[in-house]
Amino acid sequence: MKYGAHVENSRESHRVTMQMGETVHTVHIAPRETGFGSSISGGELLFLALATCYCNDLYREATKKNIKVESVEVDVEGEF
Repeated sequence: MKYGAHVENSRESHRVTMQMGETVHTVHIAPRETGFGSSISGGELLFLALATCYCNDLYREATKKNIKVESVEVDVEGEF
């Protein structure tokens, strides 16, 4: 499956588009206070990706084993 991400940034505008196969998603991420760049760092997005992946994996594997999961919380922490 093809995955992709696109960032388009200009003064006071930050557009994020992601794609999985034929499905396209947009995520609102504000620009930095200076007007240029993203208000969220790549490290934060990386940790979000890890937390999201783990969350989705739990639901998928629970479904395969006929285990009912009503909610999931995932914390990811680290230092650079």
